[in-house]
Amino acid sequence: MTHFYSYFILISMVFHL
Repeated sequence: MTHFYSYFILISMVFHL
């Protein structure tokens, strides 16, 4: 279940932008 976390981090980064 590592992919799930990866996507979450990516979304978080985009939201931070």
